[in-house]
Amino acid sequence: MAQSRIKRLEIAIRKLITRKLSYSGEQVFLEQEHVLEMNSIKRILLLRQDRLGDLLISLPFLERLRVTLPDTEIDILLGKNKSASMYVEPFVDGVVAYGPSLGRCIAAIRHIRKRKYDLVIDLLDTPSTTSSFLVRLSGSLISLGFEKGNSHVYSYLMPLPDVSQVHISQRLMKILPFLGGNGTQEDLKIKIDLSASDKKKVDLVLGGKSFSKRLGIVLSGSTDAKYIGVERHIELIEKLSAGENFGECDILLFGTAKHLTDLENIRDTCHELGYANVRYAPISSDFHFFVSMLSTCDVILTPDTSAVHAASAFNIPMVVYYTHSGKESAPMPWYPLGCEYRSIIAGPSLEQLNLDEVAGAVLDLLR
Repeated sequence: MAQSRIKRLEIAIRKLITRKLSYSGEQVFLEQEHVLEMNSIKRILLLRQDRLGDLLISLPFLERLRVTLPDTEIDILLGKNKSASMYVEPFVDGVVAYGPSLGRCIAAIRHIRKRKYDLVIDLLDTPSTTSSFLVRLSGSLISLGFEKGNSHVYSYLMPLPDVSQVHISQRLMKILPFLGGNGTQEDLKIKIDLSASDKKKVDLVLGGKSFSKRLGIVLSGSTDAKYIGVERHIELIEKLSAGENFGECDILLFGTAKHLTDLENIRDTCHELGYANVRYAPISSDFHFFVSMLSTCDVILTPDTSAVHAASAFNIPMVVYYTHSGKESAPMPWYPLGCEYRSIIAGPSLEQLNLDEVAGAVLDLLR
């Protein structure tokens, strides 16, 4: 009962905020042929304050946007995904860091208002209260966003492509025509460059390949719902090791600091079982170093996480497992683009993930 009252209060507060943040002018719904008058747009702010994977999947759009508007000042606002800001720097003039502390949020808003942006574009295609606040507090008279739950805050609305049929990268590219640009299927490829020093650092840390191939296994995504656990990872490695010539494969586990104990347990148990080719990569908060280590793998096995899109930049074949409700209207999985992959849909949760199917897909790519 108490939880029900709290939920009703939360909904009431959200509706109140929604009314307060609504755009006061006449909204324009952009048709396919509509192009915004860009001559007066000298400074643009992009909102991308979500996750690392969302930022990586936006890189092709940012590249095409820079080509479309070479003389326009373009800034991008990032949140927790600012650890990958180096990848957007070639395409933008500035990065605004938002959060996580209240002080940093206030500082970001002050910076935004001081910059006096002519146009704010919300790249999120799901409703976001944070985006609503930022759009309205920016002071910009023109804002652009997809038709969704917080559409009331934008001055210009874009039709949201069918999320069950159109890949997230393609949905972002559909913003370009409204700004006078375009993007093709070939433009959807994510590009990440590694310097000679990046490669040298990885070689020093991981050592040269002592096996003919290296399989990278990413333990988890951003939430525990994307983690199959220690026991199932061990079981999976056992199934893989039963495959022909798998003894010639180096298995490199990837995880974050919170998975350190699990990484050690998987490695130690596998060693006890006779699989001495299992080890884990150094844990680092440096996302680019993580990406550099991923680039050394010949095949990658991962849940739906940023590793999917980082690895696709290096054309690494991969097996990706997803959860999906099965509903026709549910968003399509964020499949990797531009590389060979096998996708495995577990069902509503990873408890239904078929390890035999996963192992078979990995062995198929390793052949």
